[in-house]
Amino acid sequence: MVLSKIYTITILTNKDFSIKEWMIEQTNVRITNRYKQTHIAEDIGVHNSQLSRFMSGNTVTDAFYEKWFKWYLIQGS
Repeated sequence: MVLSKIYTITILTNKDFSIKEWMIEQTNVRITNRYKQTHIAEDIGVHNSQLSRFMSGNTVTDAFYEKWFKWYLIQGS
């Protein structure tokens, strides 16, 4: 039997600030000269092109959001 951990996070944003915008901001905060978008995509488990689409505000799959939040929790929020 495999038990999964359940996490709860609370995200507080401004009225005019969507969850997706918050996610993009959190991703941008983690991009550095050494830890580039390509590395983040690899760590999330998606193609760099999918992360690029997300970062530019385009539509991505629900699976992307699930992977992103798993990565975000592992990063230590």
